[in-house]
Amino acid sequence: MDCQFFNEIHRNHPIEDLIFPIYAAGGLQEKGFLLSRVYSAIVTPRYKVHLLVYTAPRSAKNIEKITFALKRKFQAPDWVFLILVQGQPVADIERGNRNRG
Repeated sequence: MDCQFFNEIHRNHPIEDLIFPIYAAGGLQEKGFLLSRVYSAIVTPRYKVHLLVYTAPRSAKNIEKITFALKRKFQAPDWVFLILVQGQPVADIERGNRNRG
């Protein structure tokens, strides 16, 4: 059985006013011999799978903005995975902002 989750990958993908450096989309359907495809069509749901990578949000408010943008973009049964790449934990960023202001 050959299961390929992501069949399209994009760089610098825009969603609302955000730019995601990496975006991948695909599904759960199996590729392979006839029996594998029939089994997959009967048993496996046809969910879309989305993987997004975003770099260095500066505050929890930005994470909230990203979350709501993704909720508006994708439908309810879709699976959405968000990877946040940053230099320090969000709690440390928030603590640093509170100490400055």
